[in-house]
Order: sequence, then C-alpha cells, then structure tokens
Amino acid sequence: MATFGDIMGRIMVRLSAMGGLDVQTYMQPKIAEMIRYRYDTLFTKRYWRDTVTTLEFEIDPNTGLVIEDISTKIKRFIDIKQIIPDGASRGIPEKRTNRSSKQVRQLCFEPYALDGKVFRILPYTNNPIKLYEVTFRTRQTSWIETDEMIFDDQLLILGVCADYAVGEGANMEMAKNFAAMFQDRYNDLVKEEMQHEKSLDAGGSSGIYEWH
Repeated sequence: MATFGDIMGRIMVRLSAMGGLDVQTYMQPKIAEMIRYRYDTLFTKRYWRDTVTTLEFEIDPNTGLVIEDISTKIKRFIDIKQIIPDGASRGIPEKRTNRSSKQVRQLCFEPYALDGKVFRILPYTNNPIKLYEVTFRTRQTSWIETDEMIFDDQLLILGVCADYAVGEGANMEMAKNFAAMFQDRYNDLVKEEMQHEKSLDAGGSSGIYEWH
C-alpha cells in the first residue's frame, strides 16, 4: 500500500520509462482522476479483505435504526456483508423486497437511506436485542497526496497505466502489455485470497465467500 501521491508519481515514472507517451506534470489532474476511477471499479468487483471491517453497533429498539451516524463507515447498503445479533452465531437475512416491513416477524434487515443510517433492523417493536455485529466494506471517496490508499498499489498502477496508454493511443503494444500485467496481478491477488479462504474452511470457520 502507498499514498495517493506516491502512486501518481510512480505511474508517471512508469509511463515515461516505457516511451511513446508524453507524461508531463500538467497531466497530474487527469492521472489523479484515472486513479480514482480505477479504484472505484476494482472496489466494486469483490469484497477485498483490505476493505472489510467488523464493528458492533447499538440499535434503537423503537426504530430499528443505528443510534450513531455511520455514513462515513458504511456508505452504501450493498457494502454490508452480514449482520449478527448479539449472542447469536450466524447472521440474519436481508428482507425480501416483496414483503411489507410492517408484517415482518422474523429478525432481518433492510435498506434505509435517510439520515445516514444505511440499514434498519426488523421487526423494530418488541425486539429486545440492542447490539448487532456488522461486517462491511468501506470505500475511500477522496484523498490528498499524503493519504494512504488502502488497496494493492501495484494493481492500481498497472490498471491506470493501461487506461492511460489506451486513451492516448500512442503505443497500443504498450497498452496491451500493461493490460496483461494488470490481469496477471489481479488473478494472483484473487488466487491468494481464495487460498486464504480454503485455510479458513479447513479450520471450520466461515469466511468471506460464504457470506450472503
């Protein structure tokens, strides 16, 4: 992992060293935007372990909503992987969209887009459980040069170099090389995470790919 500024500088060095592209300082804003785009694209592909966190949140039993503002931690409902009630060993299901929230009797959760709450626990009447363990991923949305990007730096650099080379159209052979290196790096990281998952299975623990 590296800072946003380090990644941008290394991308410019890598492109300049390969030849065929004019990479000047005035291109930094363009490269910065390409880093953000590539990060967002990669983030949504998988629940990368470096982006996943588990925290305990207190729920208001009268509303089913988290008491604190969690909008800086969980930015989208889809970023929630599982929710486990206090004292339970397994997660609760997500409410089916074709069911009325008022008629729900089984403990579950649903999206809630207002006031930075993100999700709601159902049913929220006569529910004595106040604490819930939530596992989720957090997407970074902005950086300054000194901010660390919680992601594999080589994957980001190779992806942006491929994007830049294709966009400039100056050296398509170089673009193909960057794209191939990016895909190799991506495959290696996925394989590494899946091997880790197999080790968790061998130990009898549930892992990231067993979640809903």
